[in-house]
Amino acid sequence: MATDNKLTPAEIERWQDRWRLALKNPWIFLTYFSSSWDEHERSHLALAKPFPQSSVFRFLCRCWDELEVIFIEKSRQIMMTWFFADMFLYDVLTLVARRNMYQSKKQEDANNVLDRSRHIYQCLVKDFGEIIDIPKIRVFGDRFGTISQMEIEKTRCYLVAIPQGPDIVRSYTTTGIFSDESEFQPKFSESYTAAMPSFGNGHFVAISSVNGYSAAWHILYGVQEGQRRPTAPNLLDSRNVTKVPYTAPSRLSEEDQRHWIEQKLLSLSEEEYKSIPLEVLAAMMPGVEYWRTEDETDSIRLHYSSDPKKDPVTKEGSAWVTRQKKRMKSQRRWNREMEMRRDQPEGGPVIENWQYDTFVPKKAVPVEQSKPIIVMVDFGSNVAFAGFAQYLQLTIGEKLVHFFQTRILDEIHLEHSNTYVLGDKITRKMRERFPAQFRQHNFKVWCDPAGNATSQTTSDKSRNTDIKILRSKGLSCYSRKFGVTESTDHTRAIFATFHEDGTPAVQVDSRCHYLISCLEGGWHYPKDSENDGKPEKDGIFEHGGDAIRILMASTVKPNDIIMPPSYQVRRRLVRTFGGRVIGSKKEVIHT
Repeated sequence: MATDNKLTPAEIERWQDRWRLALKNPWIFLTYFSSSWDEHERSHLALAKPFPQSSVFRFLCRCWDELEVIFIEKSRQIMMTWFFADMFLYDVLTLVARRNMYQSKKQEDANNVLDRSRHIYQCLVKDFGEIIDIPKIRVFGDRFGTISQMEIEKTRCYLVAIPQGPDIVRSYTTTGIFSDESEFQPKFSESYTAAMPSFGNGHFVAISSVNGYSAAWHILYGVQEGQRRPTAPNLLDSRNVTKVPYTAPSRLSEEDQRHWIEQKLLSLSEEEYKSIPLEVLAAMMPGVEYWRTEDETDSIRLHYSSDPKKDPVTKEGSAWVTRQKKRMKSQRRWNREMEMRRDQPEGGPVIENWQYDTFVPKKAVPVEQSKPIIVMVDFGSNVAFAGFAQYLQLTIGEKLVHFFQTRILDEIHLEHSNTYVLGDKITRKMRERFPAQFRQHNFKVWCDPAGNATSQTTSDKSRNTDIKILRSKGLSCYSRKFGVTESTDHTRAIFATFHEDGTPAVQVDSRCHYLISCLEGGWHYPKDSENDGKPEKDGIFEHGGDAIRILMASTVKPNDIIMPPSYQVRRRLVRTFGGRVIGSKKEVIHT
């Protein structure tokens, strides 16, 4: 609404009544008094675009009213930065003695968030300054320079933009902090620790798209540092809600059901809406999950489908998804940015040609009872991994052909355990899953050569090495040092090998969930660095990658790698595995 058109006294009174309600209800403020700008809009309306009426925004307004520490994991392009720039502005407009901080990785990024609050305030003054009493705000600092600040001198309220890190947070008693893209702040953990003792009677809000298993992720999911699973059940969890008060009529189409529930949540009175628990509200909304961790952190997951205009079940949403996928030009990037896949980091995947349907058969991978089992083991203080495989020469058609296949049959994936437990689990798996090979002792354990060093995973502080501990369990363990770059390239070449009929040189059983996550992109090269051929040491997926690299280097000879006609192959001598020339390597270029 703009006040350029003359309003009648009745209209002025109506807006003043709305303003009085907005001072007590953030949903009213967002609905009637908030604007954003839209970089995708071409008309002049882009400079003062009202917030869309969405059940997600109403849900978040209630979260703002009731919760203090909020962590949000989100897809891109769902206006979360705009929303919280509006809420923290609302906080200083309606209360007194507030010091709210906007924190980002860089000062310029934090200034950009503050600039959004300034834009909302400027639109508010332009549209309603003549008819309602709006506190006067002064702005200090350069948008692209040093620390920027918005101040209401009369009520001693401040909005301050700061870079990442704990120093400035420690210097002030803060009322609230908005941490934007928290998973991309290397110093987020220190900032969060510094903020907790000083902040109170306000909000700590951290939002971010996904970035691996960061410090913010551990808080979001209530996971101890170094682990990947919560240590205790969540106190509240919308994912466990089975009964909701409102469901769309089943006679409606899927798209109409989506619109029905959206309109129902928007049409509820304040009394009705606040009578529904937050976890139940979240369970009613597509693309929204809410839970509370053991340490009283309220966590929210927002998928792009939470917006009906982006939900693929609607015609408009389906068109949006198709358009955005074309713009991203990468399924991997789409999975990371929009589907919030943490096993798709920004660095390039080691196995570039991985396709689930190609390497993972629909039926269980068969076990050859007369052939030995190869156990591949990688040790780690956070993650320990053991995979079970067979290396076979296949008979394809009616005659024996020179084609070898590695079949990965099963896995053991442990977190924060020890080598004694790993050894017991390997023995049990062999006895129960591969009884023929276990009885005949027809198996060999290939270990990470680092296991010959003093154990890092034993809980009894013994001087036994990891490999000695496995041998004490009756396991025949072998190890050999391989060049990381060369053995990784060797593994990539094996995954690029196919028989003429399309049979891959590697098959992975569908039960190997962790290993599949590694191969889908969790095992990756570092981002923005000169690629020396060494995958990223991330403490999570590196163990599965190292294990399969050890398996391939230990069992598959270079001459066993035969490329299909669809690949152009160049051979060159490779010095690897301790500097010895082991044969020729096939450099693979798909033609």
